[in-house]
Amino acid sequence: MNWEYIAGFFDGEGNLQMHPIRKDGKIRAYQLLTRIYSTNKEVIEKIKDFLGGKGHIYIKKASKNNPDRNIVYEFVIAKKEDSLFFLKNIIPYSVIKRDQINYLLTNFDFSVGHISRRGHTNITFDLDKFRSFTTRKNTDKFIKTHTIKALTE
Repeated sequence: MNWEYIAGFFDGEGNLQMHPIRKDGKIRAYQLLTRIYSTNKEVIEKIKDFLGGKGHIYIKKASKNNPDRNIVYEFVIAKKEDSLFFLKNIIPYSVIKRDQINYLLTNFDFSVGHISRRGHTNITFDLDKFRSFTTRKNTDKFIKTHTIKALTE
């Protein structure tokens, strides 16, 4: 296991999500969730081990609507300092999510502190800009603005 492998795996099977933290009905902060998904439990466990036990592994089981669905393992990093460590180490090797990671590293407040003591942490973070990075090339936005050509042409 190495950073190059993890960066490639994250580019293909991972995502970055901003989760709003509310108090009194108002958004007071954003929590960054760094996630990687796989139907292969071993690879998720090896990534967690490589990261020194940072993060948590969750199991997404088949639903009533889709009983034939494979079990999916979700690796989640929720602590700011752990996400910062992860992102700084994969960015040299990231391709698809490089711009989104760069934006986070330069604009998101990774300092650690409790919301009630620190005030409105990350409340001014530009969520629309963060979401504007196209990290999945099969989105409607990509298809509408690009001509698809065969690689052999």
